[in-house]
Amino acid sequence: AGPVLQHCLSLLRGSTADESGLKVLDVAAGTGKLTELLAAVPWLDVHAAEPNPGMCTEFRDALPNVPLHQAPTQHLPFEDSNLHTVFVAQALHWFDTQESLAEMARVLRPGAPLILIWNMEDGRVPWVRQLRDLYEVYDTGIPQYRSGAWRDMFRSPLASQLFSPAGVHTTCALQQETQTGPGR
Repeated sequence: AGPVLQHCLSLLRGSTADESGLKVLDVAAGTGKLTELLAAVPWLDVHAAEPNPGMCTEFRDALPNVPLHQAPTQHLPFEDSNLHTVFVAQALHWFDTQESLAEMARVLRPGAPLILIWNMEDGRVPWVRQLRDLYEVYDTGIPQYRSGAWRDMFRSPLASQLFSPAGVHTTCALQQETQTGPGR
């Protein structure tokens, strides 16, 4: 596994004393790119949630042995305090609502981390910078990592009650470097 996944796994290990069969959820799992990496970790009990039927079809074709729940983040089919962590990889902008945050907090065990992951294009490369210049003007109000707008959804009174700054971890992959830390 790469450095981003290793960092995420270290966060998960640090949140519990028992590492056997930790139940984790990949929210907005899409076709299962992150889920596949998580499923290869023997001490994880991996589940996925994805609301889009087309994505669910692709997911099931790629990962038939991983439990997939066709569900939006506002209605996760898990009991209260049931999960050791929730992963959101490159998807927070699809459901940046207080209702989604409340639902993710509901299914997390007390003190369990919410782990947010983004992929970053390297703007130091000229053609990548030119491409970003074209589409970033349309990203206004979208909680992308690079703009920092994702932090706004955690500044509400409700989010402050649900998640402490130490309980939300973000990680960002940029080329071969990894930038990590709570609230980054």
